[in-house]
Amino acid sequence: TVCRAQTPEFVSFASAQPALAAMRDSLPPELRTGGPITPAAWDKWVRKRDREIRARLEEGEELTLTNLLRLGVTYTKEARINYQDLDRYQRSGPVNSRAENRANDLIRALAAPRLGEGLLEMREFLENSGRAEKNRGIHPGLPGSPAGQCGPYPPTSQGGPLAGIQGPRPFHR
Repeated sequence: TVCRAQTPEFVSFASAQPALAAMRDSLPPELRTGGPITPAAWDKWVRKRDREIRARLEEGEELTLTNLLRLGVTYTKEARINYQDLDRYQRSGPVNSRAENRANDLIRALAAPRLGEGLLEMREFLENSGRAEKNRGIHPGLPGSPAGQCGPYPPTSQGGPLAGIQGPRPFHR
C-alpha cells in the first residue's frame, strides 16, 4: 500500500541553514542570491520543489495507469494495445472495441474487493486524485454506480479510454 502524508512537513530554514551555508556554491539558482538566503526565500523554494516533485510523481502514476490499461494481462483476456494500435485508435472499430473492453475490464478489476498490490495502488491513486469520484455514475464497475449502466466512455470522437496516449516518449529526469 502506498503511504502518503496528509500534510507535508518541510525542513525549517534554521535546520537547513548549516547545509545551505556549506553548499553555497552548489545551490539551485533560485537560492543563489547576492546576499544571504532568507527564511522567506527558503520557504518559497522548498514549497515550489515539493509541488514540482508531487506533479512528477502524479505524472508517473498516470503513465503507470496508462501502461496498465494498454499492456496489463492479469485483469483481462483482451489482447494488449501496441503502438501500431495506438496509431489506428479512433479510426479502427476493432482497436476501439478492444480498448473499451480493456478499460471496462480494468474498471471491474479496480472495483473488486480484494486486489493485488499494484491494482490497489492504482485504485488509491484514482481515489486520491478525485478521478474515481468524477466517474461514479458512468462506470458500472465502480462502487456507487447505477447497476446496468453501460458505456463508461464518451463517444470516441470526444476521447475514449486511450485519448491522448501517444507512442513511446523519451525518458527524462
